[in-house]
Amino acid sequence: MQIAARTGLLTALLFLTSFSFAAQWTIGVLALRGDAPTRHYWEPLTEQLNRALPGEHFTLLPLTLDQMREALHNNEIQFVLTNPAQFIQLDSNFPLRWLVSLRSAYEPDNATRNVIGSVLLVRKESPYQTPADLTGKKVGAVAPDAFGGYLLGYKALRDTGIDPPRDYHLQFSGFPADALLYLLRDKAISGAIVPACLIESMDKEGLIHQDDFRPLIRHDSTIPCWTSSELYPNWSFAAGSDVPDELADEVTRVLLNSHGEKAMRWGAPSSTRQVENLLRDVNQHPQQRQFWQEIISWSRKNSWLLGSVALVFMLLGINHVWIAFRVRRRTRQLEVAHSQLQRQQQDLEKAQQLSVLGEMASGFAHELNQPLSAIRHYAQGSQIRL
Repeated sequence: MQIAARTGLLTALLFLTSFSFAAQWTIGVLALRGDAPTRHYWEPLTEQLNRALPGEHFTLLPLTLDQMREALHNNEIQFVLTNPAQFIQLDSNFPLRWLVSLRSAYEPDNATRNVIGSVLLVRKESPYQTPADLTGKKVGAVAPDAFGGYLLGYKALRDTGIDPPRDYHLQFSGFPADALLYLLRDKAISGAIVPACLIESMDKEGLIHQDDFRPLIRHDSTIPCWTSSELYPNWSFAAGSDVPDELADEVTRVLLNSHGEKAMRWGAPSSTRQVENLLRDVNQHPQQRQFWQEIISWSRKNSWLLGSVALVFMLLGINHVWIAFRVRRRTRQLEVAHSQLQRQQQDLEKAQQLSVLGEMASGFAHELNQPLSAIRHYAQGSQIRL
């Protein structure tokens, strides 16, 4: 018994020693449905890699879209497992290498690669029959840059003549995407753009009842899931610049040689052309310049023209200031002249009043002098007679 205990202890020590000396590699995976479901779904992948490559140790790190960008920037993850749209977004800022892409689990030969889509859902008893009926209503989505959680649904709606940002009151719930179906079920929103097959998975897990919902747009597809959009390539596995080429080759070999009934089937990397065309169509491609970038580029090419226009406007501005100054100075001069004229007019009025008084005094004096002169003459005549 003691020998067995010592053997077990020695085995554990050897295992811990080999683990401590194994190189650590972190796989960042897009947590579409949250941490726990993501770990449960992708844990067999890390177990497979750890078994096949005993000198290396792989761990899984569920991340959101923004967290994955930050993790790559901080060198916290060395491998990336995500959808092709996010890979295109990340590849424009970080040196990533596509290693393999998933094959569909819905086809007998696992040959198809197009399984990602969006579906626009409403409650089964709701009165909405067309996308136009949701105009002015609250419609939920995962995030503005979520591939299956918004962009594909946006493209499908735009093809019907609906502009979601303009016609709907969009409400982005973020990750996990499951929250959208709960909001729709509880009547917090009128419609929801969710990744294809999400409602089927949640129904299978007993989280919701698929019969309580219905798709507002139906699109024929090769997968047994409701979808409102075209299907796009499946998720892919990429390596960062810190991963040695030898390890990247070994990981690719292990994944391509996956066998077993429950094993994930991997194949050569899928073409991103279809996804890139979609991103350009919805103005989300990282290499697609925005309107303000076009303005900056045009300004640099036509700097002489802008300089001439700026000079003309500057001269016009100076001329405007000079004219305004002269107008203001002339206005002041006119105000002073007007004040002087008013004073002169007042003086003239006073002079006229004094003239009138003088004429009146002269008239009174004349009228008084006549009787006084007569009295004086009579007095003098009386005096002579006496």
